[in-house]
Amino acid sequence: MGLEHPEVSVILSGMNTMEHVKENLKIAEEAHPNSLTDTELGIIDQAKSVFEEKLKVNCTGCGYCLPCPSGVNIPENFAKYNDYFLFGSPETKEEYQFHYMALIMENERASACVECGACEEHCPQGIPIIQEMKKVKELYE
Repeated sequence: MGLEHPEVSVILSGMNTMEHVKENLKIAEEAHPNSLTDTELGIIDQAKSVFEEKLKVNCTGCGYCLPCPSGVNIPENFAKYNDYFLFGSPETKEEYQFHYMALIMENERASACVECGACEEHCPQGIPIIQEMKKVKELYE
């Protein structure tokens, strides 16, 4: 949506493969300022609202909070937490708990947090990580 705005000259996009680079270049070549219709912009705003409403922790996964002195994988804990609220339901909670326990090593789980606060000093999103880790622990552990 950034290329929709004429004042935007640079967009930062996370890319992991050459295919991502090619796709982003193609989109940038074809995009023009003010090219989206009001209907398209409305759909984007509606999708954004639904996403923001369900998202519990606004963690971008940047990793600035790492390394955690206790070994907690903070971004991964938040990703799994958000996954449940974005895609899960009370009926699928046990499935999400199983995946959490299977995919995050014990020493990297929310329960390993000792509330030292080192992570919070470095979080560019200003997330109250200690408080949110307690919620992750409550949901999954």
